[in-house]
Amino acid sequence: MRAMDGMSRSGGGGGADRRRSPAVILVDREGSAAREHPPLRRAVRVVLSGERWERPVELVLVSGREMRRLNRDFHGVDATTDVLSFRFEEGTRGTGGAIVVSVPRARAQARSRGKSWRSELVLYAVHGALHLAGYDDRTGRDRRRMRARERRWLAALGFLGPDAR
Repeated sequence: MRAMDGMSRSGGGGGADRRRSPAVILVDREGSAAREHPPLRRAVRVVLSGERWERPVELVLVSGREMRRLNRDFHGVDATTDVLSFRFEEGTRGTGGAIVVSVPRARAQARSRGKSWRSELVLYAVHGALHLAGYDDRTGRDRRRMRARERRWLAALGFLGPDAR
C-alpha cells in the first residue's frame, strides 16, 4: 500500500483533552455499492478520532484507471495501487485530507485472500487514515509500527480475529 503526502505534514492532530469525531465525506466515483457500506465511513472516523485528527476527510472510491492516473501523476509510478492518502494544508481546502481507495483492487485482493471485498475496503481505509495521521511505511521499522497500529484498529472495529467480518 502506498500513500502520498499532499502539501505538508502539518494540519493533523487535535485538542489535548477533547476529541471530536472528524466528518467523513464519502465520494463514490467508481459507482459501487460500497457507499452503502456504513463500516467504511465509521472505520475512518474511529481511527482518525483515536489518532487525534479532527479535520474533515474525503473518502474517495475510484476505478482502477483513475487510481493508476493518480499514482502516475503524484508518485511517478505508472501502475495502479490500492490506497493513496493526501494531506492538505490548513485553509487550502474544505477538508484536511483525502483517502483514495481502488474498489477493483479491493475486489481482486479479497478474492485472492478469501475475504469479503468490503472488509478489504475497510483495511484500505484504515491504512489510508493512518497515513493521514502521520504513520509511514517506507522503511521496515516504520512499516512494522504502522502494521501493528493497523491490526489494533482492525481488531477494535471487528475486522480482525475470530469474529471478523
